[in-house]
Amino acid sequence: STQSTGDEGGIGEDSNLYVSKLPLNFNEYQLMDFFSPFGEVLSVRILRDASRPDTCGLVKFGDRAAAERALSSIHGSCVFDPGNPIQVKFALKSGPSGNRSPLANGPIRNRTSPNNRYNPMVGGGGGGGGAAARAARG
Repeated sequence: STQSTGDEGGIGEDSNLYVSKLPLNFNEYQLMDFFSPFGEVLSVRILRDASRPDTCGLVKFGDRAAAERALSSIHGSCVFDPGNPIQVKFALKSGPSGNRSPLANGPIRNRTSPNNRYNPMVGGGGGGGGAAARAARG
C-alpha cells in the first residue's frame, strides 16, 4: 500500500519531476508556465540553495504521461543558457520512513484545478515564498 502525505490525494504520485540548472531568478510562476504546455501541472516549487550556482524546482503533473512528455522534451535542452542544459528527472519517492515529499510543504498550486486552489498563505515559511509570490504578481 502507498503511504499518503494527505496532500497528494493519490493523483500524480508517480508524476513528480525534479528540474535543475534553471536560472537563478526563476520563480514558481515561470516554472508553472514553462511546464504547462506538456499537461496539467498540479503544483510547482522552487528549491533555493545558496551553495548552488543555479535554481532547482519540483513539478507535479496530473498524470505520468504528461511528466514523460516534459522530461523527453526538456531534459538536456539549453533553453535559458547556451552550454548549460536543463536537467530533468523523476523525483525520488518517499522512503520507508514516510518522509514527506517537498511538494507537500507549500507548493504554488494550479489555480485552474478545482481541488487545488491557490492559497497565498501556503509556502511562506519564513516569509520567502509568500513575499516573493506577492512581489511576482505585482
